[in-house]
Amino acid sequence: MGRPRKPTQLKLIQGTAQPCRINPDEPKPDIDIPEIPHHLSKPARDEWRRITPILKSMGLISHMDLAELTMYCGAWGNYIAAENAMRRNGGMVVDGKVSPWVKISKESKLLAHKFLVEFGLTPASRTRVSGKKQEPMKKKRLDFL
Repeated sequence: MGRPRKPTQLKLIQGTAQPCRINPDEPKPDIDIPEIPHHLSKPARDEWRRITPILKSMGLISHMDLAELTMYCGAWGNYIAAENAMRRNGGMVVDGKVSPWVKISKESKLLAHKFLVEFGLTPASRTRVSGKKQEPMKKKRLDFL
């Protein structure tokens, strides 16, 4: 099984797009931030508010990404909940056994990481991304009477 395909927008940002490898019929959804799902926990909603502007600035978010983004933020929320539960219960050992929150924390962290890689938002995956060049700010001329 080969590597998973990258979205064309990610190839364009990374500078690896080649006309022979781009699907001319690929759907091109409008760049937009979907509405936050109401069922997400507070930490998951906070992460949604943090990460969606970043994805929008990179041109990597649309309404089609609702499920993927919801799963990422849900995994992040589960990770935070597990870490908080371990902190409240005094560590990783409960009644002489490893707390189930350890497994939840580990699995949620790994899952969240996989989603971040898909969006090009980890340090390693970011090295393959060239950000959009920002236009220089124009100086305003102030006219005094």
